Amino acid sequence: MSTSDVPVILLILLPGFLTIQVHNWVSHKRRMSDLETVLWAIIASFLLLIPTSVVWHEIDKGMPQPGDLIKDPKSLPIRMAVFVYALALPLGWVSGHLDRSRMLEAALMKVNVDLKRRHDVWYLAFRDAYYVIAYLKSGAILYGWPFMSTTNRDGAAAELYLTNAGVWDGDNEAWEWLEHVDGVWIDAASVERIDFTSTPSEMA
Repeated sequence: MSTSDVPVILLILLPGFLTIQVHNWVSHKRRMSDLETVLWAIIASFLLLIPTSVVWHEIDKGMPQPGDLIKDPKSLPIRMAVFVYALALPLGWVSGHLDRSRMLEAALMKVNVDLKRRHDVWYLAFRDAYYVIAYLKSGAILYGWPFMSTTNRDGAAAELYLTNAGVWDGDNEAWEWLEHVDGVWIDAASVERIDFTSTPSEMA
């Protein structure tokens, strides 16, 4: 294997990356480090490529076997590469939905694998579509759509990003809309409480 094989290796690994990306879009939200993403992409690439090459070799003995592809990535036929790319997106979609499956979730909970992260209240609260009213410790009250929320499993404060945001004007008892602001970032440590609502008029 030489440096000239690098473009072909990337061609082989990219379907796995696509699979993992689609899986993450469909499945329960998780934050993965760059290293975790790369490792899962490599695993997914092999899960795509090895069964494909085995089946194709059985159909056409002229097609390379998995060992041949590992020794010589350039032996990857274009039609096999196209097939693997076409398989990557639906595989990611299916695996993402399996990740959300109640049957799989119940089975894994028996061995203490929590796909839904039940103890992660921040994640569970924001997985459904609701507008929020955020009461800050400073006394400010913000309303908006929770476009993004983050959960740091290492114990650091989570974050909340609101779009279509407004600030409650207590003197006039009305929302002051932030028309020229794309979004508002909130540190979870500064939040007193959050209400989930459908209209801005619902004040607690």
